[in-house]
Amino acid sequence: MDHCRRCLLLFLSAFWLWPAIGSAEGSVITMKPVQIVLPAEALRDLDIKLPLAGNLYKAEFLTAEPPSEGLSLGFFDPDTKADPRHIETSDFVRPGGSLHLRVLAERCCPAGVFERTVELVPQQGTAWPIHLPLQITVQGSFWTCHRPALVFLLVFGVGVLLNLYAQAMAAHSHFLSPRLLALRLRPLLWDGTGRLEEVSRHEVEALVRRDLTTRARILSWLRANPLVFGLPGGSYHETVELHLRPRKDVSQSRLSLLPRRNYHKVLQKEPHLGQGRLFATALQEIRFFAVPHKGRVGELTVQSFPQQETQPELLWLEPDQDLLRTIDDEDPLPIYAGWRIGGRA
Repeated sequence: MDHCRRCLLLFLSAFWLWPAIGSAEGSVITMKPVQIVLPAEALRDLDIKLPLAGNLYKAEFLTAEPPSEGLSLGFFDPDTKADPRHIETSDFVRPGGSLHLRVLAERCCPAGVFERTVELVPQQGTAWPIHLPLQITVQGSFWTCHRPALVFLLVFGVGVLLNLYAQAMAAHSHFLSPRLLALRLRPLLWDGTGRLEEVSRHEVEALVRRDLTTRARILSWLRANPLVFGLPGGSYHETVELHLRPRKDVSQSRLSLLPRRNYHKVLQKEPHLGQGRLFATALQEIRFFAVPHKGRVGELTVQSFPQQETQPELLWLEPDQDLLRTIDDEDPLPIYAGWRIGGRA
């Protein structure tokens, strides 16, 4: 009588599971495989509905041969899913319930198809064990596996290049020394008796520092596009235009920065752009150049330069070059004034 009851129960279990059964061999029911696809470095939780008969089943994984490195399979408790990487080794499933399956592919999990089997063993009654095959397709990639190393190499390489670029940018940037520029500019003023009146050196230094402020120099450097300075062949020579006035009051003169990389090269090609103007540049510490117009730059006459009309040409000023002008030509005792460029006296 017990034998008949057992056969009837097994028959009903098989009939109940028939829609999901792939085959039944011996005393094990094998269900149709479950397809799972996930990329590397991903976690997938599945609630798999199973048409179970009986009361309670315990789900465990059969031993994998060979074991899959980087692929973890297990179960999770739906009531405590706080830690997504926590994996249980077994699960209990009641008829009408779900199998809580968790699949975790590590970052360096190799790509491919892995086959695993979940065994559901009845804990009560005389139902057959059930095997649930899993076909897990992992979509791995070289980038995913080696991303930390590649990102480190990329950041390190970019950092090295930026450091070299910054060093080249600094090495190719040449700035005027305000103190040296002040030493190279000497105001000249003669009285009616021909005596040279001295002008305080501090007044010239105050003029230079007034117009060559740190903020103005940085803005001029930025406007000259410092990205070019770090490239091979790139360079920046700070250039200032001198608006020198033949007055005893030195503060009436003015200096203005030019946001150009190498303005002397521009004027060598197009000298008419600087006609009648005087400049100083951070070339070989400091050099003065001008494009005279009829021998004059601004209000001053360049000594030893031809006074007649000539084609504009950039000329480099020699040390102790005098730029003079007669003030008040109608005065019976004219006062001569000007500047001496390039000297240290």
